[in-house]
Amino acid sequence: MPGHTARHAVIPRNRSIESVGGPDSALIIAGDIGGTNCRLRLLLVSKAADKKDTGSDSDSEEPKTKTQLLYAAKYPTASCPSLEEALARFTSEAPALDEAEMSNVVCVVGLPSDVKNNRVARIANIPHWVDTDGDAIAEKLGL
Repeated sequence: MPGHTARHAVIPRNRSIESVGGPDSALIIAGDIGGTNCRLRLLLVSKAADKKDTGSDSDSEEPKTKTQLLYAAKYPTASCPSLEEALARFTSEAPALDEAEMSNVVCVVGLPSDVKNNRVARIANIPHWVDTDGDAIAEKLGL
């Protein structure tokens, strides 16, 4: 598909996130939304078996975690009618996600605008996106 790049998941559909990441694992959708591109990533964060698994040399007493990139996609922002549509497309394409796991996904995106109460009224460099409401998007997508 023109203007679309994606790297497919490392977890096949027949494996659960818990079976790969362990009982304390979490799925995160992280996004960088700009006037040109919507870059979205699906990450699995889990407890690391030991310090060498974290990629960190920190001596912190914080729990050690490991982050794995499961899926990545980049869409031209002009091809996305809204943030909701971009996220819906991403979640439908991400092989590691199914409906049962969607309610456990945390979604965090950076937008080029002010956010107040999880809402953005207008994004200057994405004029076709109006009234972006994070709570409504989460409800519609089951996040």
